[in-house]
Amino acid sequence: MRPLDRKQTPDIRADGADEALKAATTSQRTDEKPSTSESRPKEVVDYIPIQNQAAAQKLLQKMSHPTQKHQQQRGQRYKGKGKDEEKPVFTLDEWERSKTGVNYPSGIEEASDEDLAWQLQNQFDLEDQVQMNRQKAAAENIKLKMFRFERDDGGEHGGARGRVESSHLQFSSSPLASPAWTLTIAAMERTLIQPIAAILISSAIALRAYKRRSLNFSGALAGFIVMAIHLAANFRYAAMLLVFFFSSSALTKRGASKKRAVDAEYKEGGQRNWIQVLSNSIIATVLVVTIWSLTGWEDSCLDAKQSTLIKALVGGLIGHYCCCNGDTWSSELGVLSDEEPRMITTFKQVPKGTNGAVTIAGLLAAAEAGGVIGLTYLVSGLIGAKCFHVKQLLIIPLSALAGLCGSLIDSLLGATVQYSGYCQVRKKVVGTQSPTVKKISGLDILDNNGVNLVSILLTTVLTSLVFTAIF
Repeated sequence: MRPLDRKQTPDIRADGADEALKAATTSQRTDEKPSTSESRPKEVVDYIPIQNQAAAQKLLQKMSHPTQKHQQQRGQRYKGKGKDEEKPVFTLDEWERSKTGVNYPSGIEEASDEDLAWQLQNQFDLEDQVQMNRQKAAAENIKLKMFRFERDDGGEHGGARGRVESSHLQFSSSPLASPAWTLTIAAMERTLIQPIAAILISSAIALRAYKRRSLNFSGALAGFIVMAIHLAANFRYAAMLLVFFFSSSALTKRGASKKRAVDAEYKEGGQRNWIQVLSNSIIATVLVVTIWSLTGWEDSCLDAKQSTLIKALVGGLIGHYCCCNGDTWSSELGVLSDEEPRMITTFKQVPKGTNGAVTIAGLLAAAEAGGVIGLTYLVSGLIGAKCFHVKQLLIIPLSALAGLCGSLIDSLLGATVQYSGYCQVRKKVVGTQSPTVKKISGLDILDNNGVNLVSILLTTVLTSLVFTAIF
């Protein structure tokens, strides 16, 4: 071998030193390589937008470790053994999946943050909608109980106030429109329109009667109350009252000169006070309120389907106005007759205007007046309740008999318990005792209003029994 030159020795040594230095530097860099994402270059993280930093950190973590599955298995292997493990870094969609427990296949594309936000908002909207629906359902149940009228079919006993079977009226134009706000047309008419109309009509009639002197002020006030109750409860009952009032008022003014010469208590136009009004209507008012409390505003027919109690009450009400109308027609038309009246108990002739005296014309007028009341009830039933069968026609003759019977009862009471005397000074029949008055008949127990009240009561009871037996 050729010996090395001294000049080459330093170069070889220098080259070896350089290679050793490079190897040491490479080994040092390998030992100092960071193991976590926290010591990575800041430029890599800062370059990524803020909303994607978590995804960037996850990417760097995958680059620094071979496989994610191996990392998870390694973490589970050393769990609880004091082995320090690096906390996993999640993206937003991975955090949502870990909360809901849903793992999507790796092939499905992950949703963006905006999509997740929309999904979360839709979920909140759905929950709010469900809650609002529950609240609306509870409110609807309460409103239906408030506005819905139900009638339980009482069968033999007529039932109680309740359901009104009718078409519905829905306020769909309102933003609050819902089944809870649906009201039946019949319910609205009965609960709102009919009472208001009753007050207005009764006020007009009472004012007219007061101006025409058919009633004085107290009589007009009492008549207003009675008429309003009848109209508010049922038109058929009010129709009978109206026929009685208008026909009697018209007959009272007929033949005023003859009546003034015979009747010591005659008043122009009648001018009936509150006592006279109530004596001819208080029983009917009680019957009307009782029927209304049992049936509500239902308008029913007199037939076998109706309960016994309702038939008795309605029959009594018809008999009431037949008696009132029959007695008034008999008195107002009988006194105008050329026939001499006879006492009902002795059949002796007595002066006109004597209580208990009757004439053929007066009795016929009483029967006719009762038939008019029955006809009124029947016709109004055809219009309202659609009551049309042959048996309903019996109401007219029965009402005529009730009018005649009421007039006879009134005359019998007038001849026995009501005082009648002839005043020799005034030349008229009076109802009070005095030295100048000669007694004709009767005891001084009841006055004319008392006789009317008792005769109406008896006729009402008898008619109710007859209607119950026939219908």
